[in-house]
Amino acid sequence: MNPIIDENMLVRFVLRETTEDEDREIIQWASQAEGNREELRSFYETHKLTQRDGLATTMNVDQEWAAFYSNHIAQSRSNKPGIISLPKKWMGVAASVLLVVSLGLAGLQTYRLAQVSPGGQGLLTVRVPSGEKSSLVLSDGTIVWLNSESSLRYDANNPRKVSLTGEGYFEVSKDPSHPFIVETPSGMNIRVLGTDFNVRNYEGEPFEATLDEGKIELFGKKLQTNQSIKPGEQAVLSDGALKIKQVNSSIYSVWRNNELKFEDANFAELVPRIERWYGVTIDLDPRLATRDYFTMTVKTESIRELFKMMQLTSNFNYEINGSEVQLKAN
Repeated sequence: MNPIIDENMLVRFVLRETTEDEDREIIQWASQAEGNREELRSFYETHKLTQRDGLATTMNVDQEWAAFYSNHIAQSRSNKPGIISLPKKWMGVAASVLLVVSLGLAGLQTYRLAQVSPGGQGLLTVRVPSGEKSSLVLSDGTIVWLNSESSLRYDANNPRKVSLTGEGYFEVSKDPSHPFIVETPSGMNIRVLGTDFNVRNYEGEPFEATLDEGKIELFGKKLQTNQSIKPGEQAVLSDGALKIKQVNSSIYSVWRNNELKFEDANFAELVPRIERWYGVTIDLDPRLATRDYFTMTVKTESIRELFKMMQLTSNFNYEINGSEVQLKAN
């Protein structure tokens, strides 16, 4: 770790009180060693926590991130829309430094800085561990939220084309001359000019795109013709067939607000989402897979409290051993 850094400056950076020149100095320092980046992450987490009265209050993740983005990114933009006025050699570093992860701690949402894995030719990969969520702002101004066990791969010099595995919510900045492309492992891709939508494509699960605002176009090798969807519609690719239906789109993006919502979902559909939400592995009794259906919203409940809620309408037993869970039919 490079010790030549003013700790008071790091504190002011966390408190959003640094000048643009100081921001650049910190980013350059963070680029020199992983130890420096870890120290910055530690400062950020520690000082954001100690600002709050004994952790008694709840942090508004969206407001905090918006303020952080406004101070450290938006104010450093050049007059050319969508371009951050940092030297190109710092772009990847800035992305890794400014990535924010929100953690649910018994109802308290806090921030800590996450890591980004650099690749060749300016490629960056953001990976979110089980039980966590993250958000980042691409250099074109697009905001991306990533759910648990998700990853986003993109070129720091061309952020209008990304590859998503898992689940992500996108607020795409408008740029009519440069469509925004989201690629997924299913072969289903999304083209958009400026809109808000949720995409889910975990391994072994159907591709799912849900539109809140604007318009998106689906394309890929599994479609004979491109398919557009409108706000309030959801496209699902399952067993090689694409189906579009009307839905309450807000249900599919509440995870950004630290809520897990189910609507008429059976055990087989619930288990993967519960595993990612709580960072556990669940052994599901096959007899339970499609036996019962649940509609509920989970906010601050523990996994034990969740199962007790489910037992009100379903006859099953559970056993929790650390991160290993067994669900058995009675």
